[in-house]
Amino acid sequence: MKEKILIIDDEPQVAKLIELKLKNWGYETVSVNDPHKGIETAEKEKPDLALLDIMMPELDGISVCSEMRKRFKIPVIMISSLNDHSSRHDAGVFGAIDYVAKPIDDDELKSKIENALKVHRRLKEKKNEED
Repeated sequence: MKEKILIIDDEPQVAKLIELKLKNWGYETVSVNDPHKGIETAEKEKPDLALLDIMMPELDGISVCSEMRKRFKIPVIMISSLNDHSSRHDAGVFGAIDYVAKPIDDDELKSKIENALKVHRRLKEKKNEED
């Protein structure tokens, strides 16, 4: 079964580009351009990982990340044109497992997704063993 990745980015062109890359790498994708809808979509679709833009209107990605980490046990990788220490720090504090700066380097993104999913798989397996 393909792993499902949720993409939340208010720029449709960016979301589509990421979606195409992920599909080429063998992942199933769900993409939304509204941060409020992103949380609803995560609940409905049960993705294995979320890629989340930081700068979005109305509800920023840090707030979405925090809410998603409270409600769902999925890794979140932040994606942003903000490539400063403060943004990276805030992303980590509010639950992001990793951070990718725009413009996106394909090899970096692929590696970080693979690593996050590997950790997520191990945690799910461990939880299943304990149940």
